[in-house]
Amino acid sequence: MMREVSRQACEIYARDREVSRVSILNILKNPPGSSPDSERTHQRVQGMVRRFIERGIAVGALRSDIDVERATYVMRGVFFFALLMWLCSAEAPYDLGGEVIARMNVVLEGIGARKDGAR
Repeated sequence: MMREVSRQACEIYARDREVSRVSILNILKNPPGSSPDSERTHQRVQGMVRRFIERGIAVGALRSDIDVERATYVMRGVFFFALLMWLCSAEAPYDLGGEVIARMNVVLEGIGARKDGAR
């Protein structure tokens, strides 16, 4: 579900890169806490991603021992950094939706060595 919502968000950003650049620049100029509007937006997005993670834990798709708040920031960071690099390039360097999902998969699957010795 989180992947699908992320893909849909990417489609919205991809419709008009220039409008998306202006939107992201506004977010960077007005970080959470700098105004009531920016704080509300931050809390809304944080809550939405947190609920996806909590749902994943509840159904056994995610580990139950993770710090939910930290995991929420990690997933938002994966999305935002992929979007930022896409927007900062002269031309779109990759399919935004596909790249965001691929990066999320790296996080969700983990990058640590498996305990069974497999690589």
